[in-house]
Amino acid sequence: MAIECTKEGVKFACQGDIGSGAVTLRQHTNVEKPALNVEIDLSEPVALTFSLKYLVNFCKASGLSESVKLCLSNEVPLLVEYALANNSYLRFYLAPKVRRRVAQYLRLQTNTRQIGDEE
Repeated sequence: MAIECTKEGVKFACQGDIGSGAVTLRQHTNVEKPALNVEIDLSEPVALTFSLKYLVNFCKASGLSESVKLCLSNEVPLLVEYALANNSYLRFYLAPKVRRRVAQYLRLQTNTRQIGDEE
C-alpha cells in the first residue's frame, strides 16, 4: 500500500495480481456529521509504501474509536492512533517497506565487499 501526502490530499494506492485501486482523501468539514471530518496537517510532502497485511490488521481496531490519526514521516515509522475513552488511545507503529532497488543495491555492495575481502 502506497501512501502519498501532498497539498492536494492523502492518496492511498494499491496494486496486486488481480487489480489495482486508489483513493484520495482531501481535507473537508462535515457540519452535519463532525465524525466524518478529514483534517490534514502537512509540513512536507511524503510518499511511503507499507505492507497491506499489517495495515489490514490495524484497521480491525477501527470499531473501538470514531476517529483515526495517521502520522507519516520519512524519519520515523507510520503511527496509526485510535482515540479511546478517558483520554486514552491505541497506537500501532509500522516501518515502511524498503524499496527493492535500495535493497538490491545494498546486496550488491555486500557482495562486492565479500569478493574484495577474499583477495
